Amino acid sequence: MRIYDDYVKKYSDDILEKKKKDPETIEELDRQLKYMEKSITALRSTTAKLEQQTKTNIKKRTIENSELIEELNKIRLEKTEQENRLERDTLKLQKLALEKSRMQREYQNMKLSS
Repeated sequence: MRIYDDYVKKYSDDILEKKKKDPETIEELDRQLKYMEKSITALRSTTAKLEQQTKTNIKKRTIENSELIEELNKIRLEKTEQENRLERDTLKLQKLALEKSRMQREYQNMKLSS
């Protein structure tokens, strides 16, 4: 109690006196407080909506990227298969070309022999 009497009681009268002297300031502070509370509520609401939209967009893009990666892997596999087939066909063509030139030489040799 002694601490209260020494430090608080002296100033409590001043505080009460100031409140009585300037009620307009207190009303203005109350208005500002209400405005700030409304602003905070609006910001929270907007933040929640934006957060939900962001999560939705991230999920959508993740799914889209997964599909693109899957499609890319299929295309890579198909490309590898096509390259292998092209290599096989190229080898076949080379063999046929060699066979053709061999047959032409044989034909020329037969023609010269006759």
